[in-house]
Amino acid sequence: MSRFPRIARAGAATLVAGVLLSVSLVNSAQADPYPIDGAPCSASQIGQKVWGFNGPTINLKPVVTDQIAINIAPGTTGTRTDTLTEVETVTRAVTNSVGVEVTASAEAGAIFAKVSASVKASYNYSVVTTGSKSTSHTTTMSWSFNQPGYYGLYRGVQEVSGLDSYTECQRYPYPSVPIGWKSHTLYFSAFTSPEEGTILCTGPATTLPDLFITKIRDLARKRLGDC
Repeated sequence: MSRFPRIARAGAATLVAGVLLSVSLVNSAQADPYPIDGAPCSASQIGQKVWGFNGPTINLKPVVTDQIAINIAPGTTGTRTDTLTEVETVTRAVTNSVGVEVTASAEAGAIFAKVSASVKASYNYSVVTTGSKSTSHTTTMSWSFNQPGYYGLYRGVQEVSGLDSYTECQRYPYPSVPIGWKSHTLYFSAFTSPEEGTILCTGPATTLPDLFITKIRDLARKRLGDC
């Protein structure tokens, strides 16, 4: 009952409200029914946890974490090394339904393991497992430009966020239940390995709202602005 359910397959990527990519893991059939919140359990089951059968719900959102604009004039092409400006930071954490951080707990470790497997299987992204932030104040990039133009150097990640849930057999979960099952919801945020690159300003920037942009480079091009 307390072990993690085996992952059977990954659901197809879809658009949630036309905005965020989302996927859920579907677990294999279980011999025992999923415990209902508030239902009684036995003293021998205290501490046992059963994770939600549908697995974590995951949203992906592109985030430009660092960027700089560069104007390459005719006759000035060549290799440049620039320090990018920090634009946004994505943090890695898990909190419970009342806002208490549980990043160092076993529950957090279980969630990150499942999230990493889901994102890898569904999107072929790797979720970063070290460090709590997606960026730093000392990001530098070197690029060679062989044509004049207005460029942007960028660095970004896909923000991974969502929720997972489990029920645990506890003492006095509710006034009327001396030993019973209590539901817990955990909210998580993480991020994928960074993408670095250049973009060239070739015309008007997209007018799409940020929430409809799914690629980091497209978001960076919008941030660069009109030519």
